[in-house]
Amino acid sequence: MEAQQIGLFDVPAPYQRTSTTSKAAAKKIEPKAKNLRMRVFTFIKECGLRGATNNEIAVGTGILLATVCARRNELSKVYSILDTGRRREGSSVWVAV
Repeated sequence: MEAQQIGLFDVPAPYQRTSTTSKAAAKKIEPKAKNLRMRVFTFIKECGLRGATNNEIAVGTGILLATVCARRNELSKVYSILDTGRRREGSSVWVAV
């Protein structure tokens, strides 16, 4: 049997293990999560060194802010984006790495 490599955007949607609601939400978003991660990552990458805040990502992609926050969090955990330490309008600025 050949091992399959999991792609950067193929990670399963995380959920709070003690919450049935969280688990159900993760299951519901799973078919769309890869595409949403790619859209968030692409937007951040296109912003270059200026980076983007969660609000800017939401406006620029048309994705709901709560969904942007979740997908951005997933991307930061696999080190594909990085918090610059800068803030714009009170929000962290993220760049692609």
